[in-house]
Amino acid sequence: QLGHGDFDNRYFPFLVEFFKGNPIKQISCGLDYTTAITKENNLYTWGRSADGKLGYLVPENRDQCIPKCVEPLRKNATFISTGASHSLV
Repeated sequence: QLGHGDFDNRYFPFLVEFFKGNPIKQISCGLDYTTAITKENNLYTWGRSADGKLGYLVPENRDQCIPKCVEPLRKNATFISTGASHSLV
């Protein structure tokens, strides 16, 4: 759920390849999910999908292991703040 397309543990920082060439201007972490805003003001979320906290439906409440754009906020996200299981955009 770290954004690398798998559920493996990582013990050192790794570049999230998804964002290569798409710079992040802000990132915020919840209890078990991550949010990021790119320079183009797109909001991406990934991690545990329970309770709709990622901002989109994930089939069978599966966890999202790669970043996915929250389409209703495309080009409109300027700031993100996350808590244990909620986000404010």
